[in-house]
Amino acid sequence: MKTILLIDEVPEITDEIIMFFQHWGFEKKYNIIQTTSSLNAFFIMKENKVDLVIQNLFRPKTFSGLLTLKLMKSKKEFKNIPSILYSVHTTKESVKKYFAEYADILEYHDKFDAIVHKKKEIKKLKEIVPELLGE
Repeated sequence: MKTILLIDEVPEITDEIIMFFQHWGFEKKYNIIQTTSSLNAFFIMKENKVDLVIQNLFRPKTFSGLLTLKLMKSKKEFKNIPSILYSVHTTKESVKKYFAEYADILEYHDKFDAIVHKKKEIKKLKEIVPELLGE
């Protein structure tokens, strides 16, 4: 069974995504782990074989999704894990504008495998998740 890791500092958001996953039958196909912190996510990835990371792009209280992605891509054991970001900022232009002061992580704005609008497009995960997991 493949493992999906959800990262968001607001548990209600990951709970909502899990509700969609349950509706789509994903809980029968995938092991789903959720966490509220990027630091904890790295511990989870070290302890479990994670096949896909889904995370919020902007997390003001913890690492941003781009910083988490940068750290993932810099570590040999995590660099090939596909990553989906969700945000209200879904175009490269809005991501660049929003993260302009973080030039050191902006280079990672196109290193994710998919990005979905967290209010308008979250249902796209129904097709994107199996595709990124090779199904």
